[in-house]
Amino acid sequence: MGLNIKNIIYSKLIKMNCKNCNFKINEILQNCLICNEKSSIKESRMLDTNELLKKCKTCNKEKSITSFYKKKNGYILLHCMLCEKIKSQKYRDNNRQKERDRHTKYRQSHKSHMKDYYEKNKDEIKRKVNIYTKLNKEHLQSKSKEHYQLNKEKKKQDYLKRKQKLLSEESI
Repeated sequence: MGLNIKNIIYSKLIKMNCKNCNFKINEILQNCLICNEKSSIKESRMLDTNELLKKCKTCNKEKSITSFYKKKNGYILLHCMLCEKIKSQKYRDNNRQKERDRHTKYRQSHKSHMKDYYEKNKDEIKRKVNIYTKLNKEHLQSKSKEHYQLNKEKKKQDYLKRKQKLLSEESI
């Protein structure tokens, strides 16, 4: 059972600790928000902070609740933000083509929405791009040179194909 952030009561009471899931909770709650067992609660040391702590299921480190993502329905995930980031990066690396297909499908199905958004925010987008290019000029130049070197032959071949196609069209 997930933890619902809406049910958390912040107070300066003695903090409690669930025996099953090791989640720090307030005495006033009477039962654990994660495993919902009344008998599983034991009294723990007083915490210096007013924040509630939660133990990540992946790295087994005790972190504040602000270190965990919250779902739309108010439940907090079992893994901290850092572990979630690592997990999603591994998934993307292992499923590159699947992710590309998903993004392509999304862009195609939301084409009109994306176009409308760009039209509404054109000036703001251009302003942000200009700021980024000014701040990262050297980095962008080095990336451009690197890309050019890697794709030099391909560009030549594409140019020759286009030229040949144009010549063949003119002769017909």
